[in-house]
Amino acid sequence: MEHPVARSRYTKSELDFLEEQKRAERPNEIIQKTRSLGGLIIRFLGRGEVAYVQSGPKAMLVDAFPGIGEISRKSLKQWDDGTKPTDDEREEIVEAFFEVFRKLGHSSPKAT
Repeated sequence: MEHPVARSRYTKSELDFLEEQKRAERPNEIIQKTRSLGGLIIRFLGRGEVAYVQSGPKAMLVDAFPGIGEISRKSLKQWDDGTKPTDDEREEIVEAFFEVFRKLGHSSPKAT
């Protein structure tokens, strides 16, 4: 099965999952302030290989590995409303993850 963030479009079940995550209040969510995206909600899912990211009404799933302090830039493909994140949004999301990874003790987080 292809990883959900490897595709350019979400399936209906993935969109339903993103909507469920928007409504959920989770104790493990991190709110990271950004320049223009406001408070970015980051929630590591499962074993932490996929992260839920929300900015206002938009959300996406990204490949992120908190155990090694790494995020995949390639996985920052599409918001759940079908729009693609701008280059500036991608950079802000990566920087937000870097801040979270630093808080987790990674001195040199990386984006692949």
